[in-house]
Amino acid sequence: MTLEPDRKARYDREWKRFRRLRAAFWLLGAGFLLMLPFVGAIRNFLRMPAAGFFELVLAYAAMLWVSGYNVSRFPCPRCGRVFAREGWFGVVRAPQHCHFCKLPLWGGPDDKKLADAERS
Repeated sequence: MTLEPDRKARYDREWKRFRRLRAAFWLLGAGFLLMLPFVGAIRNFLRMPAAGFFELVLAYAAMLWVSGYNVSRFPCPRCGRVFAREGWFGVVRAPQHCHFCKLPLWGGPDDKKLADAERS
């Protein structure tokens, strides 16, 4: 986390980065699902051996995994800890707030913690 005079701009920049990471994950995921039915046709069209094409699919799956990992390990703009907490079997749920500091999803520096907001 960097110290900037305009905290709102820093939060906006971090949330924009989170949106890009999440969009990349979903686009890669949709592309992977669309690519799988056409594996045989593409392999025949490019006249690639099965092993060579398998390596390309494996590389694509690795990109999908890395993008998912980056989304799941996104640091909270307020406290710097992991925003999304893992559930059972390592599945990351869609978080609505930071597990540690309770910053709401897309929240800014002026948002109160959820616990404070529930008391008042």
